[in-house]
Amino acid sequence: MQFEPVPGPDFERRLRLAHRAWRQIADAESDHLARAWFIGGNPNLGEDTPLTAIREDRGQDVMNAVVALVEDHQDV
Repeated sequence: MQFEPVPGPDFERRLRLAHRAWRQIADAESDHLARAWFIGGNPNLGEDTPLTAIREDRGQDVMNAVVALVEDHQDV
């Protein structure tokens, strides 16, 4: 009998948030920019990285930062 781990609800919520943020950025810009965005300090998140904000369950802040990035680049 083989057991496959199932993510808990908190982990699943954070994973879905990360996926939603990734898709919005990658679709509007590129996978490369999305990757850099996730690991770079972000002024919209108090200079925390989006990964840190996701880990801290700051979902609304993360999605606001995504919108700021996507809308800013659409204006260019």
